[in-house]
Amino acid sequence: ATDMVTEYGVEDQSFGSRWTAFRNEKLGMVLAHPAMKGSFLSTNPDLHFGIREIPAPETGGSQVSLLTNWALAVSNPNKSEIATEWLLFLQSSDAQARWLEKTGELPTRWDVIRDPKYQRDPDTQSIMYSLTRGVGIPWLNDAIIDRLVNQAWNSVARSQTSLQAALENLHHQAAIEEQRVRAERL
Repeated sequence: ATDMVTEYGVEDQSFGSRWTAFRNEKLGMVLAHPAMKGSFLSTNPDLHFGIREIPAPETGGSQVSLLTNWALAVSNPNKSEIATEWLLFLQSSDAQARWLEKTGELPTRWDVIRDPKYQRDPDTQSIMYSLTRGVGIPWLNDAIIDRLVNQAWNSVARSQTSLQAALENLHHQAAIEEQRVRAERL
């Protein structure tokens, strides 16, 4: 993935935010999670694009896909019955299929993810396929993915450091962050 940026110039760092540049049709290609489809279309409904995995899974190779995470939660205990009904509705197959179609956001229900309609559709095919192969991250703290991996990526993409140095620093910083989180939990 880093070669796409450092060697082939897919994401021109001079544009600033790669996602904003893509939305505004200043960049022809952007590396992002498939969940960005909904975000791109919400800000530019006429944006025409396709989504493909990079690198594509190889026959006989790893079929693992790293996913983002999200949760549905209730924060107001005074309305717990209504909130529970709402969460149950949001988790229904019908609601998730409609949400996917209207916003492009990812479903969590297997029957929606595996629905042949979405498995065959060129706009959702690679997204649904990646969801069937998602694995959890080995870290206790989402900050490692949200902050440290992003820092490593940006460091390589901006040619500030080599891929090897960025990975070594990421592992070192992740170990420190994991120790901190474990100590807080004790």
